[in-house]
Amino acid sequence: QVGRDGSVTVVESAKAAVEDGRAALADLPQVGWRVGRVEKVLAGLPGGPDVVVADPPRKGLGRAVVEALAG
Repeated sequence: QVGRDGSVTVVESAKAAVEDGRAALADLPQVGWRVGRVEKVLAGLPGGPDVVVADPPRKGLGRAVVEALAG
């Protein structure tokens, strides 16, 4: 959906999930992968996102993630 000029950054705390994602989407160079906690990784990303899609655990995103996304 982002086309050739857009980008998607996936942030995942599980290294194995990132490795699997990289392998599964290797043909999509516009998808970048980061391993780490969302609230920490967000601070190091350039610019702000246009869209955020979250898949939180049952307990929810948590205050730190919501604050990082809102910031």
